[in-house]
Amino acid sequence: MRFLHIQTILSLALVLTAHAESNVKLDASRVDITLPSYMHAKESRSEKYSAYEKTKCLEVFATSNKRFVGDFCISEDVHFLRDMGVIERNVDVNALPNMNEQRSSLVFASPMSQYEMKPLLENDSRIQASIVDCDIGSGKIYRPTATCHVAVSSISNNRFIYSYFFVKNNLNKKQLVRVSDIKKIWLNLKKQAAEANALNAK
Repeated sequence: MRFLHIQTILSLALVLTAHAESNVKLDASRVDITLPSYMHAKESRSEKYSAYEKTKCLEVFATSNKRFVGDFCISEDVHFLRDMGVIERNVDVNALPNMNEQRSSLVFASPMSQYEMKPLLENDSRIQASIVDCDIGSGKIYRPTATCHVAVSSISNNRFIYSYFFVKNNLNKKQLVRVSDIKKIWLNLKKQAAEANALNAK
């Protein structure tokens, strides 16, 4: 499969495994996000995200029909994560969920159900993910018409990365985004983080 390298300016550096304050910059940083050729992305200007402080998102679209299939966000606004449905069991709702525990206590809450989040990658609990129900429509009443994939990873000092993709349209049974491709996107980000940490350690 051919992959495209999408470059965008974000106000927060994508560093998944940052251990020091110096590794995370609040000024503009150039980040490579590798997407499959059937997807393309652009910086989101949606009002859905504009209310959150220090939050930047990419909207992802299908190349064939330009239809929205997901988004990728970097934020340090704890309310953003909670409002998107990622919560931690039995903790203060205003606290950032702990994504560094071996057994995650994170859950994703849709209007229909709650889903336990589990490590996206083998032997790495820092990226938590789950397959969830979602609504591919835009009506006022929620209908679980699709299957989605949600993932989140803590960076440091209350910063995190969040992704949300439509995997399947349950009405016409059409595959929209492959979970294996979502994993490849996160693997690429993890590789970038490791390279950035190696450079900072020199």
